[in-house]
Amino acid sequence: FGVWSGTDALGRVTGGKDWRNVGVDSLVFLMIGRLDKLDSLCESLSAAGTESLNGDTPCAVIQNAGGPRVLQANQQKSNDRLACQRVWRSTLRRITSDIRASDSSIKTVSPAVCVVGQIAQLDLLDCNVVIKDKEK
Repeated sequence: FGVWSGTDALGRVTGGKDWRNVGVDSLVFLMIGRLDKLDSLCESLSAAGTESLNGDTPCAVIQNAGGPRVLQANQQKSNDRLACQRVWRSTLRRITSDIRASDSSIKTVSPAVCVVGQIAQLDLLDCNVVIKDKEK
């Protein structure tokens, strides 16, 4: 996998790269919570037009990654909803429209991480992972 900043030092989307030749199967973008910038990044990635990177490539946007998945009773105020981790799963072509469909007034999901590739379909927090010792 590869990790990039979602924007450069001037706040421009990291979309000018030739994504066809990055040599990894999973991409992770940090600091990409503004939906206009996320949309630009997804368009750039979709334009790669490869078998593994196109508009139908799975992606996930994780807001407040590492935060609580459920708010406690004393945090149930409307302005505290952003303190809770939220995850949207879709494709590069649809992710921003799916986020907007969940809340029509939303302009940003910052702080957010975007994961692109087949790995984005997994919900590892809802799985029981068992690692078995290798037999000798």
